[in-house]
Parts: sequence; structure tokens; C-alpha cells
Amino acid sequence: MILLGLYSTIGGGKSFVARMFSELGATVIDADAEIAKLLAKPEIFAKIKAEFPAAVIDEQIDRKILADTVFNNESELKRLEAILHPPVYEVIWRKIDEARNNGVQILVLDVPLLAGSEIEEYFSSEEAEKKGDKFYKIFVDTPDNIRFVRLETHRNIAKEEIKRREKFQPAGFYKKQQADFIIDNSGTKQDTFQKVAEIYSKLLGISKTQLNKNEENSRGAK
Repeated sequence: MILLGLYSTIGGGKSFVARMFSELGATVIDADAEIAKLLAKPEIFAKIKAEFPAAVIDEQIDRKILADTVFNNESELKRLEAILHPPVYEVIWRKIDEARNNGVQILVLDVPLLAGSEIEEYFSSEEAEKKGDKFYKIFVDTPDNIRFVRLETHRNIAKEEIKRREKFQPAGFYKKQQADFIIDNSGTKQDTFQKVAEIYSKLLGISKTQLNKNEENSRGAK
């Protein structure tokens, strides 16, 4: 199975690109959506309320207040990660296994802070090779001036807040020179979609070649 890890700076368009891969036929794991589900679970809600009472308004978690809290203090961020990371990683691993068992050819990981995570580490391991998992890094590249306008307009996040949050992201998150593919997201939606489609087509060809080799090896082993 081919797995695509999406990387970008905040507001770079990672989820936007993930949706385009989905439109083309890829399976996508959306970690933000999974986190939203977790926050609705009573046991997770209780932990958040106990650790971050100011972020709970009328028995609802205010994600903006929560984000403002943790991105102002590294120790607060680590406390939140200690609550959310174990269950969300468990879900992601399960979905990866399900995709592999269901014969998914291309799986896209839309996972915040993928760089340096246990998931990223797995894909350079011998275990991944044995399972036939091939990992590619895709960096979604958007100029700062465009990112800032988009974030202020669509998510009401000020430039100063963006810069503060970026201090909490690992350095590897920005290193586009490590990427196997770079998607320029500075143009129109159609421009970006065309680049995504080109990458998808190329990887689909690689996936089919892998499947053929696996079938040949399987027949040879009988």
C-alpha cells in the first residue's frame, strides 16, 4: 500500500489537498475529524474539563479557547497531547490496518504534526517494508502572505497568533527539501488540483506495479 504523508505550515492547505486526493479516489485519514469525535466522548471530555476548565463553555469544549491556551504555553500543549495523542494514534493505526486489509492502493494521512511522530517513524522501519507499505512525503507549499490572508479571512486567526503557533511546530514540519513531492498551492484551485492529479496518477502507476510484483511473488512461492 502507498501512504502519503501531507506536510505544510499552518494554513498551507494540507486538508484542502487531502480533499482533492479523496476526489480522485484515494482514501484519506483525517486526524482533525477523529479528534473532534474524541472530544465528544464522555471520558475525553471529562479529562479536558479537568485540565482546561476555562475551555469548557456551557458543557461544550471551545476549541478556539483551547488552542489559544495550549499555543501560549508548551507545558499546557504537552498536557493536551497526553490526553489526545494515545487515543487518536490508536484510531489512526486501526484505520491504516483496515485500509491495508481492504486492498486500498493509496492512503492519504492528513495528520497535524506528522513530522517526528510515531507514525512517521514506522514508515522507515523494517516492519513497514515487510508489510509492503511505501511512504511518500508531500509538502504543500504556500507563500506566507497568502497563508496569512487565508487564515485571517476564513479562520479569524491574526498574523501574530499564526507566528506564535508556528513556534510549537517541529522544525521538520517545514523542511520541504525532504519531501518526495512539492505541491505549489499559491495559484488557483484548478492549478493545485492539476498538480495533485499528476502526483496521484504517477503513484497509482507505482501502486499497480507493486501489486503485479506481489502477485508474481505469490505465484512463485506456491
